[in-house]
Amino acid sequence: AFRERLNAQDARGLRHVYTAEWRARSLVEFQGVGRRHVDTVAILGADAELAQDILFCVQSGQTVFVICPDALSLAQLKGAFDILLKIAVKQGRLDQSKIEVHAQQVSFGTDTSVLNLAQIVFDAGAVEISPGHVKPGTIWCVLNEYTPAEGLREELPVELISLRRYRPVFGAALAETAPLGKVDHESYATVFHYFSSKGDTVLCCADVPGLIGHRMITTGLRATLALIVAGAKIQDVEAAAQAIGFPKGFLFMCDRLGLEMMSEAVARIFGDDVEELTLLDDRAADVASGRVLSTGFCVTGETVMDIDPNLDTWMEEWFEEQDDLPILPEVSIERALQAALVNEAARMLEDGTIERPQDVDLCMVKAFGFAPMKGGPLFQADEQGLLGLLRSMTPLIEVSPDIWQPCTKMQDMAKNGERFVS
Repeated sequence: AFRERLNAQDARGLRHVYTAEWRARSLVEFQGVGRRHVDTVAILGADAELAQDILFCVQSGQTVFVICPDALSLAQLKGAFDILLKIAVKQGRLDQSKIEVHAQQVSFGTDTSVLNLAQIVFDAGAVEISPGHVKPGTIWCVLNEYTPAEGLREELPVELISLRRYRPVFGAALAETAPLGKVDHESYATVFHYFSSKGDTVLCCADVPGLIGHRMITTGLRATLALIVAGAKIQDVEAAAQAIGFPKGFLFMCDRLGLEMMSEAVARIFGDDVEELTLLDDRAADVASGRVLSTGFCVTGETVMDIDPNLDTWMEEWFEEQDDLPILPEVSIERALQAALVNEAARMLEDGTIERPQDVDLCMVKAFGFAPMKGGPLFQADEQGLLGLLRSMTPLIEVSPDIWQPCTKMQDMAKNGERFVS
């Protein structure tokens, strides 16, 4: 009985996630590489959500300079940080006696001259920077794919690194990093160790739009929209995402992140001519105009967020205005979503975005709440066999070739009987 439990699929899934995290935390590329001492950081931006990053740095023992573009955003960010301090005390994550000490570690202002004191800068945009205020070689982390102004790389003699931190799902946060251009190995190692030493899982990938997490999630959203346009019931597609292992469907995630933001993310990652964006943009326009009284595809109840009960009527009207829509083939919706995600992950291996396929599964688990015991999309593909998944993609190509046309990497792996993870 013990051996059967040990070899059960959920046990293998958990071991896969554990092994993936262990490999991410012991990245061989940084073994033996020196790192810089970090005692002072600067955080630039106007978003109140940066308060979480301020608290993270303060709890790590650093002196923090917070630089905002104006007095209003400064007051809002400081207020958000004060609230977070009180919440941390209430939750037992912070000692009441240390609140004053932590408050003294942070300096809020609009003056960028203090940037020359920081070893690491976290830049969320909105703040105008004077090159003369920046030390050569400063590690400059660009947050959440904010695109620096044209010429910033040439004007500022810094080590540019793209960084996206996800909120904790299973007790430890996840950070995705990518070098923006040529980055000194020691600087990259410093960022890796800075976050991993604080309990974060750190993934390293190439500098591509969406990095790993948003590229996968937008693929899931595109597949969801394409299946709905082809005639699949919205409830069935959302349920299929949960059956795979996600806590909620992709439309729910889209609503939580914002329809316009997700539309922009899809366009940034895959281009402006993505056909599935028509449905998403039309829905977003009706939400913005007030024609639709919901957050997007869902409505918020007293305790849960559920599919808008009026969505079917809206979809019927939308379908009447469309021409030459694809027809849904007789393929499992769950299988269709799996195939889309696995194909995109194979593309990332093919184009060099990632080197370790298990990083995709780890990102889905740590950042988006994918059930650890189910291992992740690539673990499931290995368990079920790539050849069968490839066959199920054939009729789906007519629905959307961009999503379901098998990439060369996936075809070669299926042909040679290879697995993503040995």
